[in-house]
Amino acid sequence: MFFPFLKDSSRLKIEIYLADLMILFFIFRQSNPLFKYPFVLVYFGLVVDLIIINRKKIFKKALNFITEYYLIIILLLIICLSLFFSDKIFLSVFKDVINGILLLSFFLILSFIVTSHEELLFFLNTFLKLIVIFAIVISIFGFLDLFGILPYKDYFLVEKNSALPFPYDNNFGLLPVLLGIMVILYYILKRDDLFIINLISSILAGVFSFFVCLSGSKRGIIILFLIIGVILVNLIISLFREKFLTKRIKLNLGIYILTLVFIVFCCHLFITRVSFLSKNNFLKFIKTRDLITTQERLSNNIFKINFLFCHNSQLKEIHEKLWSIKMESKDPDVGWAGINTHKTVFPLSGENVELVPRDAKGFMMDKSYKCDTWDGDAYAIANLGRFDVKNTQKVETSIFCYVSDDFNGDWAKLILLYTKNGEIHGAYNLQKKGTWQKISITDDCSNSTAEARFYLFKHGVTNFSSLSGYVILAYPQFSQTDAKGNYKSLYISTLCDSRNFQNNIVMSNLLNLTFLNLAKTKIIIDGVDPIINWIKKLIAEDTTYYGYKAKIEIDSVPGPFNDDRLAHWEFALQIFSKEFNWKQKLFGSGFNFLNWYGYIFKKDKTQDDYPHNPFLHILLYSGIVGLFFYLWLLYKVFYYYKKYINEYYLFFVFFLITFFFTFFSGGNPFDPPLMGFFVMLPFFIHSVHKKDNTESQEF
Repeated sequence: MFFPFLKDSSRLKIEIYLADLMILFFIFRQSNPLFKYPFVLVYFGLVVDLIIINRKKIFKKALNFITEYYLIIILLLIICLSLFFSDKIFLSVFKDVINGILLLSFFLILSFIVTSHEELLFFLNTFLKLIVIFAIVISIFGFLDLFGILPYKDYFLVEKNSALPFPYDNNFGLLPVLLGIMVILYYILKRDDLFIINLISSILAGVFSFFVCLSGSKRGIIILFLIIGVILVNLIISLFREKFLTKRIKLNLGIYILTLVFIVFCCHLFITRVSFLSKNNFLKFIKTRDLITTQERLSNNIFKINFLFCHNSQLKEIHEKLWSIKMESKDPDVGWAGINTHKTVFPLSGENVELVPRDAKGFMMDKSYKCDTWDGDAYAIANLGRFDVKNTQKVETSIFCYVSDDFNGDWAKLILLYTKNGEIHGAYNLQKKGTWQKISITDDCSNSTAEARFYLFKHGVTNFSSLSGYVILAYPQFSQTDAKGNYKSLYISTLCDSRNFQNNIVMSNLLNLTFLNLAKTKIIIDGVDPIINWIKKLIAEDTTYYGYKAKIEIDSVPGPFNDDRLAHWEFALQIFSKEFNWKQKLFGSGFNFLNWYGYIFKKDKTQDDYPHNPFLHILLYSGIVGLFFYLWLLYKVFYYYKKYINEYYLFFVFFLITFFFTFFSGGNPFDPPLMGFFVMLPFFIHSVHKKDNTESQEF
């Protein structure tokens, strides 16, 4: 096989390592889409090796493989037939079929490499160790993305205001880190390593746990709390039964718990005791590229943790507690431009600078300032502040502005939002560049909240690379009329985008487990992924809509936890009971329901959605017959894990955790691939043990 110059034992170990990497790159690519590229390299290398070295055995091995995995193959064939009998080809289902075939091929490859119990143990132990390494990499990328440190590169799959690759999938993308925690706890309980190794491992598990809390996945937090709860119960029992746990185990678990306590204590101090400026300076120190988005993400994720203990939590209040201070007009770093990444200018200079208060600092916007694009034009926003006002009263906002002589943008404007006229503009006079000008806006209020923003705009470009010159802003002022018509200053909040922070209480389902609207950002694939582009060339997405005929009504009002998961499930049951005839109930109706879900829940007939539950998903596309085979598969999975529970109990725990996540988001039996792997793994374990027993009897 690979590396023919090595001894057989060394060559086998390398092949097992490569097989482990192949599998982990594939099943963990929802955590980092870039994993697909090394996966392709390793996969095709192993396939070529398999064909060259074992070409005489492949046919016989394949026949034996089919007999071992016939149930999985039947379920894959059901998906293929359901897709074939659908009104059109769905790319999402085609992708699931490819994923299932690849997962099966992994175990075919492994059947040539891993042929004994000892080799199986080495394969699985290596698998566990590599999980920890992957969890470290994913956590590092996760922290970098959460704090907005990752650079913006075209080769990333880009999330709005994010430099992904993390988190491509907020729930399933987190699973490698949860599994990493379990692996570390497994080893510090099982092995008597040096104290320093156990200390580092326990601290690493604590860091992983901190990442889970900040990830925004409530499913992840629930699993983490269960893990911590089990540990605490065992430690408490050990206080009364000294021999229940060894001193080494109690020490290691104690270090893990103390690490968590220390992290929680530091987070509490950061939230409640650290000033806004210190928090802001910390984000700048670690090179956060978009302070606004990072602050909103942190607020949202802390809100989700807090909601587990206090159901009346308000996202707005948590964000204000974290990031809001009273504005200081003379200093952009205190309360207004301080929430943006910017350049501070002092002292100010230029013609008419005497208009600006002498001790005021300026806020510079130039080509390095973060910009966005809309309809082929580039623009940048400085969020000056948000303030609470009374209806029917006038609001006045003003700012001093300087535009350099060489500025080649198309306009620079002050805009007041949410007033009687919707939004009104006050523009800098570009005919008089090189001078300080005061821009003022006055309008009646129509809402309890108003916002002031400053916009730079350049026509016909999608970024500021061609922008020359700069703009400096200084000393913004906000006021409204009182009952006597006199103006008084307003308190300014640093909440920069009120569209994301409503005044009502935002509730969140403990088992939802979607992001709030705040965190629902559109994934933009910019045509740079060669694999995706290649697939699109082979199969074009059919946007034709084939509607359902029955009269189906679902409760569109969110439940007490503001979640539409139950509505997804209800829609599936109504499709089955009202739309399907007896034949469709028995054998399913293909995947036409994907568009129905897209129409109902995304308001778009060209998009897909699904029930977010594997049982209902399978029931719709393959009927009662398909659901029967799925339940039979689950029975076999549980049976094999139970049969070998003493030796492989950790993998059974992995399956249960993954199944918990899948229950609220899964589709076909092997979706996502991480779930598919732990579904197929016990069949492979059984096949190796059966072969070992057969050979022992023959001997």
